[in-house]
Amino acid sequence: MAVDLTGVPWERARHIARHVGRSLPPVLGLTAPALVRHPVWRAGAADGGGTGVVVAPGFAGADASMGMLRRWLTRRGYVPAGAGLGINVGCTEELVGRLERRVGEHAERTGGPVVLVGHSRGGMLARMVAVRRPDLVRGLAMLGSPVLDPLDASGLVASCCRPWCACPVSGCAASSTSTASPGRAARPPRPG
Repeated sequence: MAVDLTGVPWERARHIARHVGRSLPPVLGLTAPALVRHPVWRAGAADGGGTGVVVAPGFAGADASMGMLRRWLTRRGYVPAGAGLGINVGCTEELVGRLERRVGEHAERTGGPVVLVGHSRGGMLARMVAVRRPDLVRGLAMLGSPVLDPLDASGLVASCCRPWCACPVSGCAASSTSTASPGRAARPPRPG
């Protein structure tokens, strides 16, 4: 029995394979050996002075995914803490509220405002906390965060993760009842 493969979108399949090939090794921790050999990782200077840091993971990430960063910060003299979000999916408003509480707790524990470090969506959430509570925030570092278009999602992220993004808040762009087309978040129409 012969199989007809003429209708297979080979270019799209190659694109997906390249993307997965680049994305999977860091997720699986396969790039960690190169990281720990780098001089910045091995430097012993403790320059954090006990400053508190709250580290927020990216979309669908958990505190464990930022463990290497927190260990490095500890060796540098900082006092890091995870964001305590569980898995970073769900309603943005709820996640920002939880992160804000965590930042307040860590600021109290460390005796002053903390630095927020967020990867991707975690950076976006951290930025919202910094705007809401500047009294708790000493600094903000956003690593690969969506700054210009925070609602944009496309490619594998949109196709694989959109079912997890239902938001119970009526009218929320992430709501499962959203009118967004696949791969794009709902946005208000542009004027004129």
